[in-house]
Amino acid sequence: MLRLARSLALCALCLVLPVAARGQSQPAPQPAPWQAAATSFWNMSYEQLRPLIAQLPCPLPGLPPEIARYVDCSVLRPISETTPYQPIPAPTGMTGGVDHRAQGLVGQVRDQGETGSCSANAIASLIDTFVLKRGLGAQRASALHIFAIYEHTAVKGATDDNIGNLKKVAGVTSEAVWPYDPIKACRVALGAAVSGCDTAYGVQAGSAYTDPTLVAERLRADATPLYRVAGLEVIADAPERDAEIMKLLAAGEAVYLSVDMAINWSIAGPGGFHGEVLPPPQAYYGSHALLAQGYRTTPTGVQFLVQNSWGTNWGQSGFVWIPEDIFKSRVRAVYRIHVDAASPSAQVPAPPPVQVPTAPTATPAPTATASAPVCPPGTTFMFGLCVPVWGGGQ
Repeated sequence: MLRLARSLALCALCLVLPVAARGQSQPAPQPAPWQAAATSFWNMSYEQLRPLIAQLPCPLPGLPPEIARYVDCSVLRPISETTPYQPIPAPTGMTGGVDHRAQGLVGQVRDQGETGSCSANAIASLIDTFVLKRGLGAQRASALHIFAIYEHTAVKGATDDNIGNLKKVAGVTSEAVWPYDPIKACRVALGAAVSGCDTAYGVQAGSAYTDPTLVAERLRADATPLYRVAGLEVIADAPERDAEIMKLLAAGEAVYLSVDMAINWSIAGPGGFHGEVLPPPQAYYGSHALLAQGYRTTPTGVQFLVQNSWGTNWGQSGFVWIPEDIFKSRVRAVYRIHVDAASPSAQVPAPPPVQVPTAPTATPAPTATASAPVCPPGTTFMFGLCVPVWGGGQ
């Protein structure tokens, strides 16, 4: 975002300097170059901004803290260790609608708290659906362990803040072994995943790596894998993409989605969003992981059922329907995640006494400040200014 603003400012400056150099009469007062640049940038519609989003700072500087805390920047980056999606045959008896809730294939709705761990919670819920579909019992996957694995894993080939790390480890433990705690998740968080959770919870982000108690909890989780991410397939953004998603849903699989979220869909504000169907999006505040859990055919087109990780107070008990046109325009990436039960041989003896490792090096994330001024309706505070939301709410 800063790079774009600077480029636009330089362009505006290049237009002004030659006029002054030729000694011509001064034109009417013009906006300062930075003002012209800001005006050009903020007048962009979401469609113009979309190709640039992956290059912007994450979380966006100046986002209100109550929104920035929910941003998981790992969603913006392509997942490593993926292979191209291999289409499946249409399931026998496939109908015009599927709702995994009605089929008993959805676990308890998760709540990430104020830590940017939506990817971990979405993947944990996807594993829940896998377990329920195959009748493997009631053991839920540990979202905290998933988060810790992709934030930092000390195995060969693993890199920090990389969901692909899940393929490099023996597996994910159960929620019973390492239950999700947003404060612990914040202490596990590195870099952009912090997103202001340290301020919200009054803890030091990244401190889990030098805390003997949390190190021991991580070692115990690593030693008791229950489920394994066996494959990550990326479903290309092509005309047939949504039809392939519906086939997977009809087959009883949940599908991982990276979604460019709108301000009017957030959990911030008086109670957050409580509708059944997402309304037309207004602006953009960050990307977020959601889980497709069904679809239905309506007179106005197909709608997809998604499960969120903002607790049961968002949407309709944590779920919402997304109309097909919004789904097509706002879904950034789609993945089919293959899950297996971890091999019994993956279980390892109880870990020895804890040797506290050196904390991983992380670049502190830019965080929103609680002292940002109150801006007029229709604007937001960024880069020290109250500026209009993108495209006037496009």
